[in-house]
Amino acid sequence: MDLSSLAALLGPLADILNSQTGTFALVVTALGGLCALVAAFLPAPDEKSGRAYRAVYTVVNWIGCNVGKAANADDVVARQRKLQ
Repeated sequence: MDLSSLAALLGPLADILNSQTGTFALVVTALGGLCALVAAFLPAPDEKSGRAYRAVYTVVNWIGCNVGKAANADDVVARQRKLQ
């Protein structure tokens, strides 16, 4: 699948969202998708991580809906290590 066919598929979805709720829904949807993508590649903070990185990591995970059962595997492993 090339980019032009992907744009052709996503174009009608963007038009529907824009006509129903305006630009706000497009921005929220794009931000959630982008944060979900970024959260998949961010390493979980460890003991050496700074307070700012922990805060950014938490915000990106919440916006990207990467919490609870959808948490990244390294988050689960880090949580299990703390319990041991």
